[in-house]
Formats: sequence, C-alpha cells, structure tokens
Amino acid sequence: MKIRNETHRNLNLATQDDRSENFRIDFLISSTIAIFITILTYDNLIFGILTFYIVRFMYYFSLEMIFGQTISKLQTQTKVVNKKGEKPSVLNLLIRNASRFWSLLSGITDYERAIHDKLSDTFVIKDRSLQTFEINKALGLSSDLIIIGIVIYSFIVGDNKTIMDFIMVAIFLILLFDIIRLLIEDYNSQPR
Repeated sequence: MKIRNETHRNLNLATQDDRSENFRIDFLISSTIAIFITILTYDNLIFGILTFYIVRFMYYFSLEMIFGQTISKLQTQTKVVNKKGEKPSVLNLLIRNASRFWSLLSGITDYERAIHDKLSDTFVIKDRSLQTFEINKALGLSSDLIIIGIVIYSFIVGDNKTIMDFIMVAIFLILLFDIIRLLIEDYNSQPR
C-alpha cells in the first residue's frame, strides 16, 4: 500500500509503518485470543475454524465500534473514521471487519487504502491528540489475566487432565506473549 496522502487530503492518513504495526500487533493478539477460545470450545474442525474467525471478527469489530480503535491503534495513535472524519456507522464497521479476512493482499493498492477500507468506505487516520498506550503493558497484563483465568477454571472443573491441559496452554500463551513483547520491544528500539 502506497500512502502519499494525495487522494484524501482532508484526512491525515496513517503511515505505512503505522498500518504495518497495527496489522502485526492486532493479528497476534486476535489470533492468540481466538486460538485460546477455540481450544476451550473445540468440538470438531469446522466448529474450530468458525470459532477462530468469529472471535477474531469480534475482536476487531467490538473494539472499533466502542473505541474507534483496536489495541495496536492505541500505540500508533491511529483510529478508524468515515470520510467526514467521524466515527463510522455500525454497517460500515460490519463490512470493514467481515471483508478484512479475505483482503490479506489488501496492501497491494495505489489508492492509499486497504481493500477492507475501500469496501467499507472507512479510513485509518493519524491523530496525535489521542492518548498513546504502550502495548507491552497490555501484553503482560493479558498473559497474567489468562493464567489467572485458567487456574480458576481448572479448580472449578476439578479434573486433573483438564488442569494439566490448561497448564500446558498457559505455558504456551506465556511464551507466546513474551515472544510478542520481545519482538515489539526490538521493533520499537530500531532507529527510524
């Protein structure tokens, strides 16, 4: 995606770096949450795949509907708006987030917007007045909350096999969150 801010001059479009960082962080967070919930609710392959995509859709849709931004957009000081610079309608956000999953090649465009932005008539803009949030704190807090939830659930269920399964999932998630945190710290420490 080539963002030159020429086509939509009335909006301060997010940079390519912001969009790339948004994609990386949100993909990792939404996929981790989706994998965790899929593991907890797994019944069969089709149900597992549907659960994975529904959870990821709800991550993006609910955060953009309530706050106008996902977790990564808190760090990059970006948000989703309509062409007037206002909060998009629920329909725009439904279209945006449903089309997100088949627009993996959405970075290939000359129109300064991803395919899911074009289909939903939305924009991702930079707004330096937004409060910034360091994502590393959120990743650390998330992993702690997941571990607490798993331990509580394991004791409620009381099944030793279930407890061991959840401990293994907890260890996997802790390692995954630590890897994500380290990657983000490494990326943020590189000169620009």
